[in-house]
Amino acid sequence: MYQITYHFVWTPKFRRPVLAPPVAARLDKLLREKVAELDGKVIDVTVQPDHVHLFCSFNTDFFFV
Repeated sequence: MYQITYHFVWTPKFRRPVLAPPVAARLDKLLREKVAELDGKVIDVTVQPDHVHLFCSFNTDFFFV
């Protein structure tokens, strides 16, 4: 068994600061729900006004089912 860890980074178009606190909170919740739905584990989520970092890990058994 192996563990795969991912670091995703993405930005809004033109890196505009559109991820204000209400949007950031909702995005954080949605990311955590999606990772849990895929049987993964969120290590960290950081939502800045102009970019997002998501660190998550998955068991490789998930990919070979």
